[in-house]
Amino acid sequence: MAVEFAIVVTGIFVGLQVDTWNTERTDRIREKVILKQLHSDFAANAANINQYANRHEQMVEDLAFALKILTRGELTKTDARRFRNAFVSMYQLPSISASMGGYDAVIATGDLALITDQELKSRLLQLSSELDAEMSLTSYFRDLNQINMELTRDVVLLVPNNDRTDTNLQVDFEVVKNDYRMLTVVADQHRKHQIIGAARRSLANNFSEAKAYVETLMERPDSSASLP
Repeated sequence: MAVEFAIVVTGIFVGLQVDTWNTERTDRIREKVILKQLHSDFAANAANINQYANRHEQMVEDLAFALKILTRGELTKTDARRFRNAFVSMYQLPSISASMGGYDAVIATGDLALITDQELKSRLLQLSSELDAEMSLTSYFRDLNQINMELTRDVVLLVPNNDRTDTNLQVDFEVVKNDYRMLTVVADQHRKHQIIGAARRSLANNFSEAKAYVETLMERPDSSASLP
């Protein structure tokens, strides 16, 4: 009887161990799928946000050029096109295109616990927080832009082209150079692009670092989530 009891207990124990092993194996497979999705998201975000940062850096250069022209008080034909483009586009603050599909999925399904690496969890929370902060900063700057736009609304004109088949945006430079407020507006927009450009560059770098970190997790000997 004792032998039979021992066999039953051993069988139950082995069965529980097998169930535990199968559950653990399933969880690790699901984790590897999550890692692949996060790696793809991070790579795309780093590339996309860097492009936005590049645009802001170009705007900083163009607006610095516009400030130089306004300080000089003279606009040559050679400089007219660049000055106009900088002036009419200085309010552009497009929203960044960031994918957090992998992160949103693990939150929605409750699978965050499947990620065993605590450092990666911390990075995910930090990136999500930084995206929210970037959105708030962009929204804040857009609200502030309304004040400057009111000041410059009447100096940007729609002018028909030579054959009158279309219109082009032109800047009334004579009005702009004689209104001291315009210099302040351009300087203000220059500073905004500096700030948001730096914030977006930092965010892109953090996504790039997170991508590299996920790669180290995927390349571990016990991981089959091999990179493509």
